[in-house]
Amino acid sequence: MIYYLCTYPRCGNSFLQQIVLQNLLRLPSQFDAGGTVAQNWIEQWEFRSEPTKGEGWPDGLLWNDFTATYRRKRASSEQVRPENRFRVLCPLGHHQFSEEMREALSREPGHFFIKSHHPPYARYFSGEHVVQVVRHPGPAIWSYYRYLHQISLQKKRKALGVVLDDVIDGNVLFGGWGAYHARFVNVEKQLGSRFLRFDYEDLLRDEAAAGRKLADFCGLQYYASKKTDFAAYDRKMAGFGSRGTNEGYEQYFSARQLSLLWERHGEQASTFGYAPPDLGASCSDDQIRRLSEQVRALSSSVAEADKKPVAALSPPKQNRRRSFASRWRNFFGPRGIKPT
Repeated sequence: MIYYLCTYPRCGNSFLQQIVLQNLLRLPSQFDAGGTVAQNWIEQWEFRSEPTKGEGWPDGLLWNDFTATYRRKRASSEQVRPENRFRVLCPLGHHQFSEEMREALSREPGHFFIKSHHPPYARYFSGEHVVQVVRHPGPAIWSYYRYLHQISLQKKRKALGVVLDDVIDGNVLFGGWGAYHARFVNVEKQLGSRFLRFDYEDLLRDEAAAGRKLADFCGLQYYASKKTDFAAYDRKMAGFGSRGTNEGYEQYFSARQLSLLWERHGEQASTFGYAPPDLGASCSDDQIRRLSEQVRALSSSVAEADKKPVAALSPPKQNRRRSFASRWRNFFGPRGIKPT
């Protein structure tokens, strides 16, 4: 079975994955975009690369270079020590996740959890499920804007001239907030009981209740765990903006932008019960305009710097198949894994 953890960017996907990790004791995968996942995730698990069928597994399972097995490491302080080894999907490109692979994994009795910001598929197989978290478009769009610029700064030589209006209008990766959720409303009608939606506020209000609801939806046992520590997230992701709140987002928008936001996304947001923004809490439009001009000027200066000669780099090797360990090392960070 496949459980897609689907959200618009900055709408609680990491929060949802933590619930899967800590309360369901299962490991989520994601489509490889060249990023990394928190190192503590990989340290909690033991992995084994098994591109061909190993002993003790039932017939009918898909074994290839993108599948591996894992189990939670044993710790003397833990009361719960699951001994069963589970299967996981290794990092792969979204384009590599073919219909044939989806269909094969959806038929398996085990659980594959896959994070995604991509739009929904045109059709779903009977063993595919969707879990979605919805967040108010105001704080979601502001957080996504901050995230895009922080990623740009980290990559240094990558110019990004995106301004806040671009994110409001959906002229960014994954499109606009309203259009994204409108597509998944249609998916909910298609999947019925195989679709589960959480409000971001529900996760904040009662994380344990959300975890139990998710466990029931997946047919898995719920394990009690400590509450997600957003302060720890802030320390690890410095510069990406505050986490764990929807309050006060209006101060980062002008009244014009808040009106535009509700014009673009208000109809869809209202179906989820979200209230329109408080225009009186907005900031000056002149301030926003000056900020946008600064962003574009900075982007232009970085673009000019990119034109300067740099040390020659080796040309990329085409069609090179990365090893299992290499894929997980790139995915989870420099320490990598030691297949058991």
